[in-house]
Parts: sequence; C-alpha cells; structure tokens
Amino acid sequence: MKRIRYKLIRILAVMLFTMPTMISCIEDYTYTEEFPNQMFRPFLLQTSVNGNEATLSWKATGTSYVIELSHDSLNFTNELQVIQLDNVDKYSCYCNFKDLWSNSLYSARIKAVSADSNIKDSEYNEITFVTGAENIFYSIKDEDITNNSALLKWNSAKNVSKIVVSAVGVADRSITLSASEISEGQKLIDGLSAGVVYTCKIYLGEMLRGTITVSSAKLVLKTINVNFGGNATTPSLNWNDVFINTENLTGLIDSVGNTTGIDLNVYDAFRAASTSGPSGLDPALGIPDEVSKSGLFGNVLTYNGIIEPTAGFQFKNLDPKLEYTLIILSGHATATDNREGMFTITGASSNVLTVNPSQNKTPILGKFYPASDGTLKIDVTAGPNNNSVAKFYFLNAVKLSYYTLEK
Repeated sequence: MKRIRYKLIRILAVMLFTMPTMISCIEDYTYTEEFPNQMFRPFLLQTSVNGNEATLSWKATGTSYVIELSHDSLNFTNELQVIQLDNVDKYSCYCNFKDLWSNSLYSARIKAVSADSNIKDSEYNEITFVTGAENIFYSIKDEDITNNSALLKWNSAKNVSKIVVSAVGVADRSITLSASEISEGQKLIDGLSAGVVYTCKIYLGEMLRGTITVSSAKLVLKTINVNFGGNATTPSLNWNDVFINTENLTGLIDSVGNTTGIDLNVYDAFRAASTSGPSGLDPALGIPDEVSKSGLFGNVLTYNGIIEPTAGFQFKNLDPKLEYTLIILSGHATATDNREGMFTITGASSNVLTVNPSQNKTPILGKFYPASDGTLKIDVTAGPNNNSVAKFYFLNAVKLSYYTLEK
C-alpha cells in the first residue's frame, strides 16, 4: 500500500513540474491560412469531331481561359489561333472550331487565366485530334446529268474557289469558279465523255471542301416489242402479248426484260385473232415466227355478218421530248389481193403510213414525237387501195424504239 502511494506522489510531481512548459508551447503556436499561388489547370479536356468541325470541352477551374489551336502535333506554330474566353460559367465550358482542314491533325491547349495579379495563370492542358472529311456537295439529281455534262451544286454559304475534275487516263482539269457561280453554289461541268466516271473536288485555295463522283449519262437504245394476237401457250421471250380481249397492258417490258413504265391501251378493239401471218422474216428484224404468224384483223365491210371498220391503240407515259421509232409489221402469208392497211399515227403531229400485207414480210417504219400528254396513238383501218372482198386489214407486231439517258 505504501508503494502505491509513493508512485502516485511521483506522478503528480512530474505533472506539476512540466505543466508550465506545455502551456507555454500552446500559447506560442499561431495558425495561418495559406492559399495557392497558381490557378488549377482545366481538367477532363476532350474534343468531339463532326466532319471538319470540332468542339473542345473541359471542366471549369476559373471563369477566364486562353485557348490555342494549331494545325500540327503539339507544336503550336502552324496556323496558330489564340482565343480568349471571359466570364465563362461552369455550364459553358466549350469552344467550337469551324472550317478546319479535312482529315488533318490538330492540337489544342487551354489554360485558366487569373484575375488576381498575385496568383499565376494555370499551366496548359493539351490535346490532339483528327478532323473528318468535309463534303459541301449536294447529291446530283438525274435531271442534272446529260450524256456530256453534269450540274454540280454545293452549300453556297461555304467559301470556295475552284473545282478539280479528274478521271482515270484523263488529265486533271482545274476550273476557277466565278463570283456568280460561288454565290449561286453551282457549276455546270461540260465536256464529259459518256459513261466515264469522274471525281470532282471543290477547294478553297488548297483546302479540300468536298468530293463527289459523277458519271455522265450514256445514250442507250431501248426497244419495246408488242405481239398482236399473242400466244397464250408459248409466249415469246421479252414480248408483250396483246390478245383480242386485251384492253390495257401496264409496265411494258423492254427487249431485255426490264420494266419501262410505259403502258399500252387498246381503246378500239380488232375483230378477231389470226394465225395466217408470214414466217421466215429477216433475222435482223428480231421478229420470230411465233410473233409474225400471229395477228389481229378487222374488216370495213360486212363479212360473215360481222363488221369492224376500225381499231386503235396507244402507248402512254412516253417522254414528249424524245423521238420514238415505230416499226409496224402487217402481213398475210397467202393472200393475193390488195389488203392495204392504213395506220394513222398521232402524237405531236399526225402522220399516215400504208402497207399491203399480202405476202408481205417487210415492216413499215416512221419516227414520231408523242403528244404533250405522253401518248402516241395508232388508228388502223383499210387503206384507199384496199380491194379485198371485205376490205380486211391486219396487224402482227409493233416495235417501239427510243434512246434514253442511262444515269
């Protein structure tokens, strides 16, 4: 017990002896508040690229910034742009760059600017990015293409100076744009060769602003074959069959089987079908026997109690600007009298063709423009020289040919 008391007395003595020193240390310490002497760098720096435009964004560390943009890799010397931004709130920390070079490397850096002379600006934060391809050309419409030219159109709000036209095996052609062409945003490129693929590039100085590929149209001959009388059991390849009861054929096919958008309408029926047409025609005509031997006929005078003095049909949805060639086969293999038929073709003008079908293997032909509504009518009856007993007339086949621009 005495030992415990003794130890307590010693501890109390030590505490009493050191307390003035502890109090003195506490009284001697003074707290001071310290501030940084430099702004923090903007952080989370990133870019988003859309064609030849880019947006730089960051997280705020101040309200004023200096941004530098250059067309190089962190050298900040080539085409250097310096941008000062003030009074920027934390929701507006972005900067847009426009009209940059396509497919090019750029560098950007940013620092926070101090408003206090005792605090330094921040260090720069840097980033690089690559632009995409700008293309200010609009798509070329079919009506802007001919067999030797193409009308190019672009965004007229963009500054441009020239177009370069190139093709494989052809020397590049540089075309300086006039003030009116630049203002209108279009240029007719002529002197093109049909079917050749050209690459057109538009520039402002040496800055590429758009690329488009164009091929001038080719003039292509199309032919629509119509078999009058038809053959229900063995139809001919790529022929449009018109039977005695046919009124309308829509979407006629051409000689290679493609739908043309041209229709045929029989508005005045023939009397009946016939299989007495000729065979063995010149192969160059492209009319096989199964087509030439079939046909439709009528008669102006009564025959077996029936009379069908006229017949008529028309092609519809033709292009009034195009010239069409009609080849008409009217033939009878065994007849010996004059069965002259008269074909009145009415389009932009009216024309008459006549032919005696008796043992005839040679078609008649003519060139015609459609009426303004896109129709070409063919009315059939007996010709003035027809001396057959009932004034018969015949129609075996028709070929309608025309040139069109294939884009």
